[in-house]
Amino acid sequence: MKKLILFLILPAVALLSFHSTAQQVIATAGGYYEGETFSLSWTLGEPVVKTLSGNGMVLTQGFQQPYNFYLTQLINVPAGWSGISSYVNPVNKDIAGIMSPFENELVILTSASQMYYPAGGINTLVNWDYHTGYQVKANDEFQLSLQGTKLNNRMVELSQGWNLIPVLSSCGGVVQDILSGVPGVKIVTDVAGTGIYWPFYGINTLQNFVPGKAYWMSVAAATSFTYPACTKRSQIITAGEPASLENPWNLISPSSCTHIIAIPEACLSSAGIEPGDVIGVFNPQGFCCGFINIGSTTSNTAIVAFGNDYLSPGTGGFSSDEPFEFRLYRPSSGTTSVLQVETDPVQPDQGWFKSHGVSAIKSIRTDFTPSPVISVFPNPAVDQVNIDCGALENVKLVVTDMFGRWILSRELVPGITTLTLSNLFNPGVYNFTFSGVAGNTIKRVVVR
Repeated sequence: MKKLILFLILPAVALLSFHSTAQQVIATAGGYYEGETFSLSWTLGEPVVKTLSGNGMVLTQGFQQPYNFYLTQLINVPAGWSGISSYVNPVNKDIAGIMSPFENELVILTSASQMYYPAGGINTLVNWDYHTGYQVKANDEFQLSLQGTKLNNRMVELSQGWNLIPVLSSCGGVVQDILSGVPGVKIVTDVAGTGIYWPFYGINTLQNFVPGKAYWMSVAAATSFTYPACTKRSQIITAGEPASLENPWNLISPSSCTHIIAIPEACLSSAGIEPGDVIGVFNPQGFCCGFINIGSTTSNTAIVAFGNDYLSPGTGGFSSDEPFEFRLYRPSSGTTSVLQVETDPVQPDQGWFKSHGVSAIKSIRTDFTPSPVISVFPNPAVDQVNIDCGALENVKLVVTDMFGRWILSRELVPGITTLTLSNLFNPGVYNFTFSGVAGNTIKRVVVR
């Protein structure tokens, strides 16, 4: 009899001791667990016929093997500037520790008022705060992994003016639905992007709040809003492809510093602007810093103008208080026009660039004239390039690279002018802008 008892006890001891450092008793009569993507209920004392597992959780023989109640959020950080946030409260909040695996990729991480700038030895952020959004600049893309607890409070508190807001939801949501009952919402924009939600003008190119991203939001007075809880039927919003910044003039490098310019549909129709036209806003150096492709002249639209990247001087954005110049390009005829624009005092910033600036156009006048007939050859070029102005006089040439950096300026004479490329031109693509006649002509020249 003693042998029989020993036979029954020893396997049980062996079972317990095999994972003696891992197993945890859940309860005397069972329990319930709800994770971000699944739920599990169990009753102890009944025969177990199979193992249940999911999200690092295994239930066998009335004992739960090692697991934790933490969620892991993966945040894709692209190269350049972007906005990020978390819908988990990280266990490890130390900013330096979180970012240490990405010392070659990360340039800077900032909140609305603090920063972590490893190259400058600055860390005033110290700890990750899920209550706020962040702006980040990266040399190369990387994926940030945050492990933490689920947020029960999904409320975002807003101060008067501009706020850098997080997305406190694992499924995101539709911007208009979430903010429809929030008083005093002025504008919501992407960080270093072109998405805009502007109720005053009925503009909504932002559409969705995407988990993992952050947004700038301006409100008339202190208020708050709450992200709805995710359910089994909630659609998980994912980030789409970023809007193309290809335009007829030059490459645009998005920065964290932007100015929004509304263009009411009445201005478009009265100026004779057509669907397919492109309106660009230029700095005094002649560099296009923002543009809009006109899809319809019966709805309001807006341009996002980008300022200089303070960490990469000379990238071709606006400096503070520089005036706007607007130009229009019509692909159907290859013609350009400098637009005569009157700004609307209904918005606070009138025709000069401001960080977080907001402007509106009141009227537009156009004066289309045929573009000068100018040819540039050979293209691609190697050692030299020829410019044929024909009989045109008083033509000025300005050459910039694709980042808007000035290369050279020259007054041209009628006939053919030959430029020796020499050491001024590294291999790449350059904008040759011809002005001083009727309108402007821009030609892209490849140097090999």
